[in-house]
Amino acid sequence: MDEKNTNFENQNTEEAAETNEPNDSVKQDEVSVTEKAEEQNAPVSAQPETEIPAPTVVYRWDYNEQARVDRSRSSKRKNSGKALYAAILASIFLLTVFLLVGAMFLGSFVNSRKDDDAYASLSDLYDACLPSYVAISTVTSSGEGTGSGIILTSDGYIATNYHVVENAKTIRAITSDGQSYDAEFINGDELNDVAVLKVEAHNLKAAKIGTSENSRVGDQVIAIGTPHSIDYQGTMTSGYISALNRRFVEQNENGTVKKVLYLIQTDTSVNPGNSGGPLFNRNGEVIGIVTLKIAGANYEGLGFAIPMESVMPLINDIMRNGEITDPDAGGANHGAALGVSGFDAVKDTKYLLSGSYHFEVVFDEELGEDCLLYPSIYGDIKLPIRDEAVLAEYNITEYTFFTAEHTGVVVISTTENFDSAKKLKLYDIILTADGLPCTQTTTLRALVSTKKIGEEIKLEIFRDGEIRTVNVKLGASADMTD
Repeated sequence: MDEKNTNFENQNTEEAAETNEPNDSVKQDEVSVTEKAEEQNAPVSAQPETEIPAPTVVYRWDYNEQARVDRSRSSKRKNSGKALYAAILASIFLLTVFLLVGAMFLGSFVNSRKDDDAYASLSDLYDACLPSYVAISTVTSSGEGTGSGIILTSDGYIATNYHVVENAKTIRAITSDGQSYDAEFINGDELNDVAVLKVEAHNLKAAKIGTSENSRVGDQVIAIGTPHSIDYQGTMTSGYISALNRRFVEQNENGTVKKVLYLIQTDTSVNPGNSGGPLFNRNGEVIGIVTLKIAGANYEGLGFAIPMESVMPLINDIMRNGEITDPDAGGANHGAALGVSGFDAVKDTKYLLSGSYHFEVVFDEELGEDCLLYPSIYGDIKLPIRDEAVLAEYNITEYTFFTAEHTGVVVISTTENFDSAKKLKLYDIILTADGLPCTQTTTLRALVSTKKIGEEIKLEIFRDGEIRTVNVKLGASADMTD
């Protein structure tokens, strides 16, 4: 037995002694010694044959093997940890990729919702939109006219501007493929400058009606129209939305408000003949009806279109009923009017009134007399009031004087059959309207434009040295006299 086994047996002997238990190894040694002595003293014949002892199997701990096992287990644990770590990293990576792809998909979905069916080029957009446009040719007592229109339905309803077909004796609509149809004027609304026509046709391509509510300044748009004459039918111009909700006020000759429109402003080229035509966004939707431009040597790129959402209720009402059954169904303006013509006055200021005109009167110290300030492109010109010949040169022959005792809007005329004609008098000064100070006529007009026909407005006025309150019912702008 080697040294390691001896030490192992000695360790067993010591452990047995400590537990006061007999050592099996000692007992076996003692028995073995006795048996050998007896065998030596026994006769030869009696001695048993020598037997080859069975091999003794000794179980011992192999430290080298244990180290190898430990290394193997450690390696497995490390490999298992690496695999788990790699799996976690892979999961995080896949989750990140999934979230990024999801975000990209969501962004694409949002963009697709915003720019659904957006065309790759303006050429594709034009090709898709052209069939829903028509050229309009009219004959009036003053001659021939040209305009544009939008096909609303496949069976021949067409929208255009009211001013395009106003007082027309005959109306023809020419489609983009050259087909010409007699058009019937169904009805329209002058205040919102919209009209509906009808042609006897089938299988026309109706325009996709959109809204400008989701449009932004800088969005690209195109207009298709008939500038100058039918020879230029189907002309496309492109540009961008320059502004939204641009307020446009049209006045009568006496200075009263005829109508108020809130329009889309665009730098898209607009020319006579574009009126009534469509303004398309990049999705091929009609978001506006081209209606006017500001023209002049010093102006460029100031075109305007009526938002579709403001007039579609009126258009639908006409198509369903042949007329406007609900005056408040919609529109760029409600068409309400106070029926008053006036001017801005400043307290303690003297004015010369001549017809529907008014002029401020000031004292000129150099001349030593009163002069009226006559406005011109070069500035105010001072005209001596005493010199009637000079005043006559400026068509001022009949006049009167008025000194304002308060700042406000001075009433100089009212329209017959309006409630204001019954409630207001000449030279009343309107101080407030629904509690809003009226230091300028524009303030009063802006407030009235937000009202509906038949609504009342509360006016605080100065008359005969005292302030009083009157409630005035609004009439329709269409009933205003020029």
